[in-house]
Amino acid sequence: MKGIGVWKFVVIIVILSLPITLFAQVENWVYRYNGPGHSWDEARPIVYGSDGNIYAAGRSTGSGTSYDFTVISLTTAGDTNWVYRYNGPGNGGDEANSIVYGSDGNIYAAGGSTGSGTGKDFTVISLTPQGTERWVYRYDGPANSMDGAYSVVYGSDGNIYAAGFNSKGIGADQDFVVVSLTSSGTENWIYCYNGPAGAADGARSIVYGSDGNIYAAGGSNGSGTGKDFTVISLTPQGTERWVYRYNGPGNDWDFAYSIVYGSDGNIYAGGWSCGSGTYSDFTVISLTGGGTERWVYRYDDYNDYVYSIVYGSDGNIYAAGCGNRYLYVISLMGSGRERWIFIYTAFLDDGAKSVTYGLDGNIYVAGYSKETFNYYDFLVMSITGAGDMNWVYQYDGPGNDRDFAYSIVYGSDGNLYVAGESEGSGTSADFTVISLNPATGIEEPSFTATPEPNLRITPNPFVTSTTISFTRKGQRAKGIGLRIYDVSGRLIKSIHLTTNHMSLGTKLKPGIYFLKVDGVNVGKVTKVR
Repeated sequence: MKGIGVWKFVVIIVILSLPITLFAQVENWVYRYNGPGHSWDEARPIVYGSDGNIYAAGRSTGSGTSYDFTVISLTTAGDTNWVYRYNGPGNGGDEANSIVYGSDGNIYAAGGSTGSGTGKDFTVISLTPQGTERWVYRYDGPANSMDGAYSVVYGSDGNIYAAGFNSKGIGADQDFVVVSLTSSGTENWIYCYNGPAGAADGARSIVYGSDGNIYAAGGSNGSGTGKDFTVISLTPQGTERWVYRYNGPGNDWDFAYSIVYGSDGNIYAGGWSCGSGTYSDFTVISLTGGGTERWVYRYDDYNDYVYSIVYGSDGNIYAAGCGNRYLYVISLMGSGRERWIFIYTAFLDDGAKSVTYGLDGNIYVAGYSKETFNYYDFLVMSITGAGDMNWVYQYDGPGNDRDFAYSIVYGSDGNLYVAGESEGSGTSADFTVISLNPATGIEEPSFTATPEPNLRITPNPFVTSTTISFTRKGQRAKGIGLRIYDVSGRLIKSIHLTTNHMSLGTKLKPGIYFLKVDGVNVGKVTKVR
């Protein structure tokens, strides 16, 4: 049914009832850092140190220095321990893309830094827990152009391994690069991989396996196959063990964005792959430690991507990303069998950038949610191991504009720490870290329904079903988001409406529920038996 004039009539078949309380996580604190340039600042990776402190890294605009490679240490109470800023010799853009807390008690951050006449260099910086610079490692590729590190890991052998790309050499484009360093910053070796097409290749994620080998994932251009989903394994001495390439059915763009080493000794990489007429598909691939393909999982909605993957202590895989403007989390068994698909939308554009498996057995994702046509909110979500939603947290910064979460970590203290950016009031984006207590507790806010025009709930109370009808001004049905909550405030269902009529609640037990449309309380009904 199309819109009638300015007003839109929507009919939804639901089973609902009266809200009393609301389950919610507790916001411990919000930390915001506005750099000396009072412009763009953002936190990308975050790690919980074994010393009980938080370390977040990213970039921050300096005073006359473009943006600087930035690492900030916080206490678990949200107080600043120190701020470290690095402005490279080229006085240009510098940024940290990955951070790790080594078992030697030091911090290692990797990214890119503008050199003097060398373009942007592949950069790894080590700091003490007190924020003192131990050393800076810079690698300038063959063409003195763009080089960068996207991921860094501390091996159980005490060495550092960073993955990324280097600038093109003679007759070649960018290479897939892994660099090994000692903990004192001495270069062990540099591995470069130039794919069959001699075109742009790059690594995006790296992991040190419990078998003592290195596994890096990214993309590499094939000969007539476009960019292929690529995983490369190396020995700790830098010798290539094997190269795995996957060209999807669309024979176009395929890319591995995140990789983990499972406790079962297998490799799991997530990313995307073009299908045959399906654009990019949400893709997870499992390999043995020897590089043999175990299985390929593909999920197609529309332009679907995996940005983060984790292997849970329950032996299952959890991949998070986005597709068709929805946030997706998909759980797979180690065998590749699909356990469940979780889809969330706050109505316009939502996605997950990071996923972690909590010590409490729940899954936590961080990302973004666009609830109006102009503004994004910082989003954190808790999901049970069975794929049910526990809670949703959204943060809208003082600038009421662009707020994004990029990474999340579950601390050994039982709290969540999330890094991202948030628009300030006259400060552009601020480097932002938010701490949450993941345990749900009961709040008792007053529930005051905001009636929609011509809201009708018939019958109310009801036995089997009820019809909710209302009008929305200037909106099509597919632009409306419906959420149903139970008496405790637990979200039962979140749906992005694609039709004017929807039957819901046929499996709900008698009890108390309430309805929100686009985040607004709109009505109360009761199922009596």
